[in-house]
Amino acid sequence: MMALWFSLAAALGGMTRYTISRWGWGWYGTLVPNTLGSLIVGWLLAIEPSNDLVWVVGTGFCGALTTFGTFMLDAEVNYRRQRWLIVGLTVAVCLSAATVGHLVGR
Repeated sequence: MMALWFSLAAALGGMTRYTISRWGWGWYGTLVPNTLGSLIVGWLLAIEPSNDLVWVVGTGFCGALTTFGTFMLDAEVNYRRQRWLIVGLTVAVCLSAATVGHLVGR
């Protein structure tokens, strides 16, 4: 049964990311899902839920929402265009969101 919940959460995370990226925001299409996922994971770890909830929400939903490969592709494109600030801001915003999520969960 856990595999079903995981699969549904991953599908929802992937569909959410796809929807956000289709809004035509350029690099924001990567920043917004990664920030949202970082916020959720930070909060999730702070509330110390069951392992099943971490598996379904943290790994399933957030894992599909915040794909590292997409971030790396955007980072490479922005690096080649000498947009280093965008790459740095993405990392800083996602780390900040995880911290805020953790603080909210306490």
